[in-house]
Amino acid sequence: MAGFVIEISKLDTTHSVPYPKIPSSGLTVTLRVNPYSGTTYSLTEVGTTGVYGIATVNDGQYKLYIGGAEQTAYQTFWIGDSAPRFDTIAERTAATGVTIDGVLIKDSLNASSIMALTGNQECAGVKSFQGSIKTNTISEYGAGSGVTIDGIGLIDDLDTSNIVTKSAVAQTIAGVKTFSAQTNHTGAIVGTSTLAVSGQVTFNTQCAKYGSTFAISNDVDIPHKAYVDDAIIAASGNYTESINTVSVFPELGATIPGVAYDDIASAIASFTSPAVTNQCCVLVKGTGATSQYITFNVSTLVDYVHIKGLHKRINIVPDIAVETSTDQNMMFENCSLFFGIKTITAARTLANIQFVNCDLFIYNDVTFSGTNLRLIDCNIYSASGHDITYSGAGQIMGCRFMQNTTASSWTGVYVGNYDNCNTSFSMPTDPSPTP
Repeated sequence: MAGFVIEISKLDTTHSVPYPKIPSSGLTVTLRVNPYSGTTYSLTEVGTTGVYGIATVNDGQYKLYIGGAEQTAYQTFWIGDSAPRFDTIAERTAATGVTIDGVLIKDSLNASSIMALTGNQECAGVKSFQGSIKTNTISEYGAGSGVTIDGIGLIDDLDTSNIVTKSAVAQTIAGVKTFSAQTNHTGAIVGTSTLAVSGQVTFNTQCAKYGSTFAISNDVDIPHKAYVDDAIIAASGNYTESINTVSVFPELGATIPGVAYDDIASAIASFTSPAVTNQCCVLVKGTGATSQYITFNVSTLVDYVHIKGLHKRINIVPDIAVETSTDQNMMFENCSLFFGIKTITAARTLANIQFVNCDLFIYNDVTFSGTNLRLIDCNIYSASGHDITYSGAGQIMGCRFMQNTTASSWTGVYVGNYDNCNTSFSMPTDPSPTP
């Protein structure tokens, strides 16, 4: 709280300049505190001198009233022991601004010459910013000195900054480098440590040919695909499969289109136009580590796509749950086939299929038929009491049947075959899948 005293007088214009002041005595003088509609403080005149005062008022921003009329010439003013507080400090004289402790504030920071909104301005000393700085360009202050950002010096380009060499000059980067997005590289990367990649890294050029002067020499070097392809061909004696032959590796876990698949059905489907003039082959090279059988649906068989096992212990289970008759101009060779009865209990008909050097395990009645039928050098095992019938104009040569066979309207070739080789043969457990 503080007291307030004011002298109120008027100029006597009847005299010559300078006009003398005449004390204004007998006035009703009051103060009103912000927001000027509340408490009113009355000032008391000291004698008849035109001096008015009040012992104490609350700290605040006030306006002066004489006879109830606001004296706008005084505008607003601060009374109190504490530091003045104003929502607005306006200049008293137009275009002069307000000077606070020697600093001129006028219209804007630009007009006040505190900070230029446009044009160049030099600020000395360290300037700290709590938030983000957004700019298109940060330029060096002194020519040739560059810009240092958090200890990293940037000058002219990445080469000069010694961050990474874009030119052909060799550069060693130690430690683990992780790339989380696609990275394009057009030269050699020679590894001296670990390259950890969580995204895609594209290497456009590395080694043009296996054995070239631009060769891979370290265990951690990263080769180009063409280099690897050439190396594989060189190591395999330039061997490659025919374009109409693919391999099956169960549990491969991946597909190499046109080369390798992990199931028979996908391998069959990989051929686009098998025909009499384009005989295709699926070469089954194993059964995998977890099962001794490969199961596939016979409905996926295609004319002129043949299935060949690497050896006769390639055990194939044709799952024919959806059909009892299979008519396909194709061949099984050098494998063992199991025609079970879990998915179908009716007799089967296998028409026009060719079996060469195969072991056939048949758990129900079966009829081999068709003009294109071939049973060449096969062992046919069947359960006791089930019939094996052949019909049509095919060829059966050099086969051994464990049970009796019956010819029905047979007009084909039947040479060098043996029936009833082992009528008490004990069939292995049916490996067909349970429906």
